[in-house]
Amino acid sequence: MDKMTEATATKEREKKPASLASIRLDLDAEVKGTWTTIYGMAFKLARLRNPNHEDAMRRIALERREARDFDTEDLLGLQLQISREAMPGTVILDFGRPGEEVRDEEDGEPIPYSVETCREIIADERNRLLVEAIEQFAGRTKNYLERVVGNSRPSPDSSDPA
Repeated sequence: MDKMTEATATKEREKKPASLASIRLDLDAEVKGTWTTIYGMAFKLARLRNPNHEDAMRRIALERREARDFDTEDLLGLQLQISREAMPGTVILDFGRPGEEVRDEEDGEPIPYSVETCREIIADERNRLLVEAIEQFAGRTKNYLERVVGNSRPSPDSSDPA
């Protein structure tokens, strides 16, 4: 075993044992979200697949089933499409803070958050990298653990980052 591998193995053995406290979700942050910056723009994101997001996904799936508006050939694609359709207002809760606004590409003016504006941004295929980055952050459970979010979060009316 080389010195680097040996040092890494020693560090692993010296770590504290895992505990339930180390993996507990902050249930408030899971639904009410936490601020993060993606590509220089601020987003308040709840956890992907939080109860509100899952309820919205179920509602959309039922509406599509009743309208027979789905492709059974691509069920994975359908699930992703429904998840993204449900994200505005359930995962993407707000965006833009001074200096980190989401800006209009034509006039450079800040775009105010609304569920409808959020839907338009997600639906535009040119924004796929942004949508994927949002999904990655919101899907990373560690961003919503008590030990990470804990008491460092601002009050709900604060616009400071978590």
